[in-house]
Amino acid sequence: MEFVAAGGECCHLPRAGGSEQSLATPTLAQAILPLDHVRLTLSPSMSEAIAGPGSAAERSAGTDPLALLDCGVGVSIASRDANGLPDLVRALGATRDALGTITVYVSGRDAAHVLDDLRSNGAIAVVFSQPTTHRTVQVKARRVRIEAAAENDVAIARERVEAMVEELARAGYDRAFSARMLSFDPAELVLVRFRPEESFDQTPGPHAGRAIGAAPPIG
Repeated sequence: MEFVAAGGECCHLPRAGGSEQSLATPTLAQAILPLDHVRLTLSPSMSEAIAGPGSAAERSAGTDPLALLDCGVGVSIASRDANGLPDLVRALGATRDALGTITVYVSGRDAAHVLDDLRSNGAIAVVFSQPTTHRTVQVKARRVRIEAAAENDVAIARERVEAMVEELARAGYDRAFSARMLSFDPAELVLVRFRPEESFDQTPGPHAGRAIGAAPPIG
């Protein structure tokens, strides 16, 4: 087990033209697939989110936007290195316990650079996005624990992958394609645990970027 405390704030992502985009405002495309593989259309659910009142996350999850983690969701982790340069990796899924601690399941090989960053400074930003509703939440923390996976963790990661495969199937993606995209080697599974210190509603619409409640930091 490793414990890391951050020594600084999360980085900013470069944007075309030289400006910067804060990790507090990732795009839906960044949360799910590379930009050159995304075709975004305005679905009825997105239209509803934009129309309001309130965000889709709030209407669907009530006062607990992180209930989104119980659904099939795309999960992406962002980190920064010692020079402030960002790293991003797609995770396999996530869970949350009764104390508010979030566990994100990642491939240690795919997430090698992100894990190095987290060991170095602990600053993490994670986006959870449900493709069929566009409900999206981002959380940030400056303390993480990195752990090797046990056998029961592998089973949980497989359940989260299966939930996302079904979610993508409802959005029109082929199950075999999604299962391949989210496949992992159980021997390489790594857990990243943290408690959100900052949380943001990122569902498309007038409330995107608005801060929401957070649990006390993990200690």
